[in-house]
Amino acid sequence: MLYLCDREGGSRREMGGLPLERDEIIAILVRDNLRLFPALLREISECCGFHAPTCEDLYEIYGAFNDYGLNMVYRCFVKREMTSEERFTQYRFVQWLAKRHKQMKKMDFGRGMSTVGGIDLVGRDENDDIIIVVECSCREEKAREEDLDKWIENVKLIKKAIADKLKMAYFVDIRGYTQEALDSLLRRKDITSDGRLKTGVIGRVNLGLCEEQEGQIRKLEIM
Repeated sequence: MLYLCDREGGSRREMGGLPLERDEIIAILVRDNLRLFPALLREISECCGFHAPTCEDLYEIYGAFNDYGLNMVYRCFVKREMTSEERFTQYRFVQWLAKRHKQMKKMDFGRGMSTVGGIDLVGRDENDDIIIVVECSCREEKAREEDLDKWIENVKLIKKAIADKLKMAYFVDIRGYTQEALDSLLRRKDITSDGRLKTGVIGRVNLGLCEEQEGQIRKLEIM
């Protein structure tokens, strides 16, 4: 049996064996042309305990996965499982981000920052500057007004700490948002009509709300 454990060696969760033969899973991943963002590939290989080659051949890449890693990728990107864990949502969101923000070259997972504490995802450009931050929520209930208020205040603190580098901030929730939470954004004086957060003299940050529907990321148009 395979187990999934956190990076700090904490709780372990039974993963079970492969649902298909290895060759079948690899063929599906290649057929779907699932080319993982390089930082995500490294994250999965470190989490699952194998060495991922840096090459273009998907057969070679997935052939280097252990059963543990293949099972995770199959469940996350083929079966598109929805779980109470943030991991699968984060992985799918990183892939979604990479397609839409070509200037993002690196990704930090679970990065600590003195101004706000932990940040789920931090995207960096080729100069290693932070340009994107992401908050992921996988709770049973929808995000509320107070959740978005806290997120916005944290974005302001991050923007202040790193000056003009931060360009985009996302909040992604697998359950979506209450109507009160969405309405509250429209009432805020520090958010422009085109969805940009005013952060004082150091500029503005584009905001994005996303949710998951059947394992697919969807960006909300609220402004």
